[in-house]
Amino acid sequence: MNRIVTAAIAAAFLGFMPIAGSALAQGQAPGQGWWEQENLPQPPRERYWRLPRPQAERYNRLQLEINQLVQQRQNIDQRIADAQREQHRLLGFPPR
Repeated sequence: MNRIVTAAIAAAFLGFMPIAGSALAQGQAPGQGWWEQENLPQPPRERYWRLPRPQAERYNRLQLEINQLVQQRQNIDQRIADAQREQHRLLGFPPR
């Protein structure tokens, strides 16, 4: 039970701190939550803190999944870039 609470708190914390690299890749400033991206005022953050526990836990699980998917996308993008560099090298082109 302690692990679940700790994970929920960590997920909530991470939910408010998007990964800077993904934020920059998507053309947004680092540290923006979805409500800032949509130009919403402060109330969504306040609403989060008023969510009933089951809904807050669901929100945290969703944010954790989003964070993991963003990380996977970054890893895939890096692997693609590495593979393309290797292809260029194999064909004798100078490194980019």
